[in-house]
Amino acid sequence: MKNLLLAAALVAGGAILAGGFQRIRGQEATPSGRVPIGAVAAQAVGRVVLTPDGGADIFGYYTFVEGIPGLFKDAPSAAGAHLTYRAEPTAAAFLDNGRVLHLIATPANGQFTRIGVYYHPEPTNDLERPASFAEGTHVASYRTHGTRANVTSNAYQLSATLELEWAVDFPHAGRTFNLRNAAESLTLQTFGPGASLDGLIEQAARDGRVTVEYGGTAYAAGAYPAAGQ
Repeated sequence: MKNLLLAAALVAGGAILAGGFQRIRGQEATPSGRVPIGAVAAQAVGRVVLTPDGGADIFGYYTFVEGIPGLFKDAPSAAGAHLTYRAEPTAAAFLDNGRVLHLIATPANGQFTRIGVYYHPEPTNDLERPASFAEGTHVASYRTHGTRANVTSNAYQLSATLELEWAVDFPHAGRTFNLRNAAESLTLQTFGPGASLDGLIEQAARDGRVTVEYGGTAYAAGAYPAAGQ
């Protein structure tokens, strides 16, 4: 169960996405409308649902992407978000530093965790049904680098770099957009409430799962060509 606590804090941050590019389905990407390095490229919120057997569902939605207007069908909500994401399963190793736990990503493939981004022209996302966040058109895929987090009973903070593997154009609000236009890679910072081990054990026993809410910001960064975790 301790691993469940650690994985919850880690993956709750590692899923937030933002724009960039390395390649677009085998073709060289063309810089266009890039966000200045260090500026905010995207904001997102989401959830991680963990089960006692170590399974994790990481999903969420964008509240802001530089250059893309109208990210919600009506009033801002998960149900009405046009751009969503869902990640591959991941896990975490940890270093116990007294009242602070330092978490190290251990992706399933040994290198990085992939995160898919989906466009929903008529969104029907449901926070109680994580699969709904991946039912739109698959418009981009990201991979993570250097995912690490620090967790206390009061809060957690996670940092990572996100690199775009590929992206395709998608129509929205009468125009055409591509997430590659925001930045070559991004620096991610996420935050959320902390949790005690006893509290998570109680929730898992009661509900059969642990749900972690999070929010975060992705800042534009430079090229990041190397594979990583």
